[in-house]
Amino acid sequence: MKSFIIYTLLLMAPFIAGAQTLTEQFSDMKNSAYSYKEYKNIKEATLNDFWKIVQDSLDTKEKKIVSAQSTIQAQEEKIDELNATIQEQKSTIDAKEFDTAHIEVLGMDMSKESYKLFNTVAIVFLLVLAGLLFYQFNHSKKFAVAKKRDYEKLSGEFEEYKRNALEKQMKLRRELQTERNKIDEIRST
Repeated sequence: MKSFIIYTLLLMAPFIAGAQTLTEQFSDMKNSAYSYKEYKNIKEATLNDFWKIVQDSLDTKEKKIVSAQSTIQAQEEKIDELNATIQEQKSTIDAKEFDTAHIEVLGMDMSKESYKLFNTVAIVFLLVLAGLLFYQFNHSKKFAVAKKRDYEKLSGEFEEYKRNALEKQMKLRRELQTERNKIDEIRST
């Protein structure tokens, strides 16, 4: 408790002494000193009081410097932390922008514009291919119908030929049989 009171008094000494600066107090001390030839004689107690005030001022300044340095250190740490947060957010934003502008297709990263172009080309290609296949199918169908018609016509003609040939053959057999019968009748008579 005693040291707290002494410390408080020492800190308050510059304010108690009429709020004089160290320069003013030094000037007062010099003026109040008595002179001997070219020397100034200052009382030891006055010199000791002034020295205490100087020490207190220096201690106060040093404490302010230490406090300011710790504040600066804390602010630098905070700045580093904020810079790290900014970098993290920037990388997150960059990743989001990349994800927004790109799409993964079959394990490959593509820009969405390239993907749209690829899909458009693929759709057009498939439509052209479907058109060609439809044309080929129709052409093949017409060809098959024509071949089937020709086959049926040829088959009909062949059946007609077979029937005519069979009739001729039967007619010839009958004639042959008739002739054989005639020969048999002539031989038997």
